[in-house]
Amino acid sequence: MQVEGFSEYQSWVEAGMECAKGVRRRKWLLFWKCTGIFLAISVAILLICFVAGMGSDEDVLAMAVAGVAMLFLFMTLILFLCMLPGFFKGRYARKIKRAIKRQGFSDARREQFAREQMAARRDPAQSVSLVITQGQDRMPARFTLSEHFACFTGGSGFGPYILKVDDTEAIRVSTNTMTLPAITRVFCLVINRNQSVTTHIIHFVGHGREQGHLMFGDPAVCEKVLDILRRRFPEVTGR
Repeated sequence: MQVEGFSEYQSWVEAGMECAKGVRRRKWLLFWKCTGIFLAISVAILLICFVAGMGSDEDVLAMAVAGVAMLFLFMTLILFLCMLPGFFKGRYARKIKRAIKRQGFSDARREQFAREQMAARRDPAQSVSLVITQGQDRMPARFTLSEHFACFTGGSGFGPYILKVDDTEAIRVSTNTMTLPAITRVFCLVINRNQSVTTHIIHFVGHGREQGHLMFGDPAVCEKVLDILRRRFPEVTGR
């Protein structure tokens, strides 16, 4: 993704693509991890079929092997197709381009944004490298707070999520917990259970209203982002 004539912006894009490389790598690892689980389940089913089929017709066992193999291939293919978009480098380049386009930057403003962000990345008080563990299989991410902008990049959604902070006067933190039904299949058994999902939301408030917000499913990541924000803004309401 080359951007001629804008060295700082190009550097910022390259930094974002480096983060994207880590996200893609984690998604490939997640794919192979799930494939390994599918393989273990398939082998377990084959062992059960073999034990249950001792003394039976060999044709029945052959059909069982073929059926389990087809099931394994089908499940792996569905998983691969579902995760396929996250494997492509170009998808993340387009996300970066769209994030900048949504801001409506002029060329000069875009270069200023990139210059601020690259300078902030070199300051540990303004930037933090993150690993999202809860529900995202250790996806890498980064939060950077420059003079005029906050930017969060990474995780399974990747972003980048860019917020203007010029009018921000305070930070509010809220949580939202939802109970969602979760269905687990173990061989022929279907197990229904409820699962609580908590989202931590950082609200950027100015002139009596919200200027923007960031959402996190990982409380540890949210706290690290707040550590940077507390140094800048006068009021932070805890959870």
